[in-house]
Amino acid sequence: MKIRRLVLCTALMLTACGGTQTSLVVTGRPSASYTGQVAVIMDGATLPSNFEEVGIVQAIGHGDEADMPHVIEGLRQKAASLGCDTVIRVKVDQGVTIASGTGVAIRTLAASPAPAPAQPSSGASTP
Repeated sequence: MKIRRLVLCTALMLTACGGTQTSLVVTGRPSASYTGQVAVIMDGATLPSNFEEVGIVQAIGHGDEADMPHVIEGLRQKAASLGCDTVIRVKVDQGVTIASGTGVAIRTLAASPAPAPAQPSSGASTP
């Protein structure tokens, strides 16, 4: 009887527990932490036109955090710690007791200004 209770209590504790682990591989130049909202762009969606890759981020949710919202939040936090404002090419795989996601942490760059149109020279003579 005691063993049965112990097994039941252990099973309940394992299903009630959870957490999200994150990891990264730095592929570019990290900077100070980003304090704004980190954007998430799923794999296959249109990418920003001008960006700098900083790293590959991963988040794994266990137990009660084995869901997309916890995994996405883990990716956002890890990207922000690298100074990134966006995670692109995000893929999420969700099971019953574990969910994982990976993406590329980037820093979007300001678009280069368009060149000014050519102005006619003021010293040109007209016939």
